[in-house]
Amino acid sequence: MHLPLLMLLLAAALGTPTEWGVVVDCGSSGSRVHIYFWDSAPHVSELQPDSEADKAKLRTTPGISAFVDDPEAVGPYFANLLQEAARWVPADQHARTPVRAYATAGMRLHTAAEQEGVWDTIRATIRNSAFKSPYSTARTITGNYEGLCHWIAMQQILTKSPAAGGPAFGTMDLGGASTQIVFPAEVILQDGYEVLLNGTVLRLYAHSYMRYGKDQAHARVRQLLAGRGPRDGDLAEPCLNAGLNATHTVACAPAQRCERRFVGTGNWSACRALTAELMQQDYECLFPEEACAVRGTYQPLHKGLPFWATSAYFFTVYGLGLCGWDDAWQGTWRDIEAAGRRFCATPWANLSDRDEFAAGYCFASAYVPALLQALDIPPDSTQVSYVRVLNGMQVTWALGAQIDAIMDAAAHAALQPYPSEPEPLGGTKVDIFSLVAGLPSAAVIGGAICAILTYLYCRRPASPRGAELALSNIQRAL
Repeated sequence: MHLPLLMLLLAAALGTPTEWGVVVDCGSSGSRVHIYFWDSAPHVSELQPDSEADKAKLRTTPGISAFVDDPEAVGPYFANLLQEAARWVPADQHARTPVRAYATAGMRLHTAAEQEGVWDTIRATIRNSAFKSPYSTARTITGNYEGLCHWIAMQQILTKSPAAGGPAFGTMDLGGASTQIVFPAEVILQDGYEVLLNGTVLRLYAHSYMRYGKDQAHARVRQLLAGRGPRDGDLAEPCLNAGLNATHTVACAPAQRCERRFVGTGNWSACRALTAELMQQDYECLFPEEACAVRGTYQPLHKGLPFWATSAYFFTVYGLGLCGWDDAWQGTWRDIEAAGRRFCATPWANLSDRDEFAAGYCFASAYVPALLQALDIPPDSTQVSYVRVLNGMQVTWALGAQIDAIMDAAAHAALQPYPSEPEPLGGTKVDIFSLVAGLPSAAVIGGAICAILTYLYCRRPASPRGAELALSNIQRAL
């Protein structure tokens, strides 16, 4: 019997109600609340408010990294998000619903000391909110863990279950400050992980590139232009449409930063050349040439494996008019280049139906192909599908983080109290054995617990838990 079925029997005997979880994606440009619910089986659904106005209240800007110099100010910012989340989680579930606030690359750009005040304030805000679960946590996660959670989310969305099965695939996620790539491979020499899904161990390659998110990459291109252009006055920028200008802070001298005005020229070819420089593929490759990616970084061969690309990957093809908001698009990066040439060549004043992110589409149309090329996607390959929602679910790493937490809790429930996260919020941990005493279905419960213990002892890999990957079903490959 598989672990989810055993847990289902145990939950039925206990009369377990629907469970709820809140995951706050504290991204580099803003924070987004995801509200999940599930029964005893680990298939997770996301609550989506019907109106766009209610959806908008579950996200806010800027990212929490903007508060490192004024950490107290993040309190009201975060309290508003939790108040909105409390509207959607049933009131009788507030006390048992954990909040998991995870920050990504925006906070990874700062030192632990710089982050500390922000996290202290957020933890205090969670403790003072309607959500009283002692299993809430707030911390910065690594890029590789972020990527693995993204892959786990896609696994459930594609197979309707977080179990191993279905065709092999990889995932690509492009954020504002970092980008991640994850895929299965038979031979992994570096950045290899074992993911335990319902007793099946899958070997995945996962790598995150800091400062290769779309916003950070654009900032680096502007730094290149500032270093090569005149020291005073305006700077021509090929990655902006003609007629569009932008002011950006750059390093203008050692330990000195200054604002420069960038004037758009809409020269897509020049922009593409600049983005190619960022890939630094002239770096020495210590592995066979065909197994290296950005900056000479090791990457196993993926040989036509299908990939699902999300976040800014999708927003780019959508912004260029290649697909609709709820559509999936499958095409080549040559197609993206062609659409980008047309977009960049159009003066800003002549662009119709501009949305609030249109100013970044010219750059993105050059950057995404450069990045895909560096990640060993051939120019005419259609192995990458670009998607925002699939099978009615929003594709985010936050879903994978919630699934991982559920599976970790299930794996530990019969052995010990629920494991504490790094830097827990505090509170009393509850041992599941204290909950089953005196219940009428003791025989069923006892049998289920014994079966779980047998399952865990016989099937679970014997590798130690990683320090950062605190959730036990994702483990570093030995």
